[in-house]
Amino acid sequence: MQPLFEECKTVAQSILEMNQASMSVAKDAAAAQAASARRNLVLVLLLLVLAVLLLGWLVRRWILEPIRRLNESTHAIAGGNLDLVLEAGRRDELGQLAASFNGMAAAIRQARREDQRTVVRSRRATHEVLKALPAAVAVLDLGGRVDVTTDTAERVFGLGVGVKVEDLGYEWLAPLMRRALQEGAAAETSVADGYIQKFIDNRERFFQPQVVPIPAGPASQDITGLALIMKDVTRDHEQYELGRDAGLVVSHQLKTPLTSLRMSLHLLLDESIGSLNEGQTDLLLAARDDSERLVAIINDLIDLDRQGSAEGGPRAVPVEPGTLVAEALEHARLECRDRGLELVAQVDPALPAVLADAERIGHVLDNLLANAVRFTGPGGTITVGAEPADDHVAFSVSDSGEGIAADQLERVFEPFYRGPGQEAASGVGLGLTIAREIVRSHGGELKATSAPGRGATFTFTLPVAGGDGR
Repeated sequence: MQPLFEECKTVAQSILEMNQASMSVAKDAAAAQAASARRNLVLVLLLLVLAVLLLGWLVRRWILEPIRRLNESTHAIAGGNLDLVLEAGRRDELGQLAASFNGMAAAIRQARREDQRTVVRSRRATHEVLKALPAAVAVLDLGGRVDVTTDTAERVFGLGVGVKVEDLGYEWLAPLMRRALQEGAAAETSVADGYIQKFIDNRERFFQPQVVPIPAGPASQDITGLALIMKDVTRDHEQYELGRDAGLVVSHQLKTPLTSLRMSLHLLLDESIGSLNEGQTDLLLAARDDSERLVAIINDLIDLDRQGSAEGGPRAVPVEPGTLVAEALEHARLECRDRGLELVAQVDPALPAVLADAERIGHVLDNLLANAVRFTGPGGTITVGAEPADDHVAFSVSDSGEGIAADQLERVFEPFYRGPGQEAASGVGLGLTIAREIVRSHGGELKATSAPGRGATFTFTLPVAGGDGR
């Protein structure tokens, strides 16, 4: 039994060793196979990375780079470089896009050349037409530089091509240009502002400046320039002066006999040369009122002439604004009370003295108050004010009456002008004209602001008196 056991043990040991050897070989084979798989995986990953990089490079070269160049080209064309041409050697969609882009750029270049030729042609035609015009006309850019001009504008007003109008010293031009730009409509000086006087060929001529905005297109609100037109109003001015002179001559000729007529009427009404019945008294009273009105008109005409003469200058001395307002209120207080109007004063007590001819400025305030009373209904309010305005003092007379239409605000200062609804009012339309002349002779300005149904405000300025009273 012992030998058989030993033999079995030996066989079993051999089988065990054979199994262990087989397991070792299998393990080594599996390890080798795993290492090979790892190597293959790394290789595949490397190949994939290389493929992605290659694909990205190809995409960048064949797609993104042409698109980038196309984008840069569009920016270049937008900047004005219309001569740019893209390379269009490819036959794919990007090549077709580049070819279309080049065609578009060529069309834009052609359109630009046509526009340039049209602009040059229009500019030359405009220049030639303007040169042939006898009127004084100049076209300005928004910087105030003369772009196109007529011979008359250059010869008489110095408006040569390339000249900046601010260098010419025309004080009236800058406000007109600002007004035209702000309102987007033509702006011109009013008759009350006066005309521009020039001597041409030894003859005195008068011009009224007008500034007209030039839009970019028929339906555009953008303004590209301004047209300065100097309208020759010599004939209108001469007719006005002729009528004014004739009126003054007639006024002086009528004043003496009218004085005698007034004295006769007063004597008759006093019944110093005989008694009157009721009918005769009424007729004489009407005649007296008409004669007094005629005297007032004649005095207005003479006063207007005096304001325009060198001898008619104001005798200005330092005057307290409160004193001027108080005297004017005192003159109007009784009539305001009779008409049921409230009279209000708004004067800053700290206001400095102004340089004024008290009598003439009193006439201005009286005239403004009389107009306010005339056009304010019972229960209304009239306010007289004074407030500082830089180196001036601004006086104002406001009412709560019917107001003035916007297109009448400047016309009310024209001589002999009577607005709508004033037919029944007294006077002939010289009061505001004389008032403005008086204020301007003091170095101030008289203006009106109003809106229909909201009353009117007349404001005038007077210079502040200096430390030495000047």
